[in-house]
Amino acid sequence: MLTTEEFRAWCQRLQISKETEAIIAKIRESPPVRKVRGGASNVTGRYPSPKMGASIQFESQHVELWAIYAMECDDQVLEYYDQSARIPLRYRAKSGHNTTQWHTPDFFVLRQGSVGWEEWKPASSLDKLAFDMPARYQREAHGQWRCPPGETYSEQVGLSSRVRSSAEYHPLYIQNLKFCRISGRIMLPSRRPRRVRC
Repeated sequence: MLTTEEFRAWCQRLQISKETEAIIAKIRESPPVRKVRGGASNVTGRYPSPKMGASIQFESQHVELWAIYAMECDDQVLEYYDQSARIPLRYRAKSGHNTTQWHTPDFFVLRQGSVGWEEWKPASSLDKLAFDMPARYQREAHGQWRCPPGETYSEQVGLSSRVRSSAEYHPLYIQNLKFCRISGRIMLPSRRPRRVRC
């Protein structure tokens, strides 16, 4: 994790405004705003992150946990936080009515050259989400996904917003990360996860 001096230098290098720096600083100092919830189709838990020195919640062992493995081994990722904030998504619903949905992105990620929220979804669910909520989830011509209302809000506060898909990683790549780069670490499934120091 960044020291106070390193964080300020990083903000200066990225020319982050004082207002946005305050938002980032608050996220860095705060616990998650919600606890992840388990269900019949997903396995929740906590990953004891060597990079963060804290336990990171995940709500899916084949989507969010994969993202955690990748961020742990990505030198471009400086810090990442789970369930860091509730943000308003304003868009026109399929019915034609304007709606505002409060949403908690999966991760808030500080990278060498960017900072913002990331929402991770199973590749198999994105087409249905785009059909049900076409103004909220959209596929670009090159295959990447985006959330325009999330981008609109994030840009207003000087941050980024990305929709990420489990299709970005091959299962064998994740297996390599698990066994080659994160060996000896233990996942702790829990129905009551919280951020704690490792």
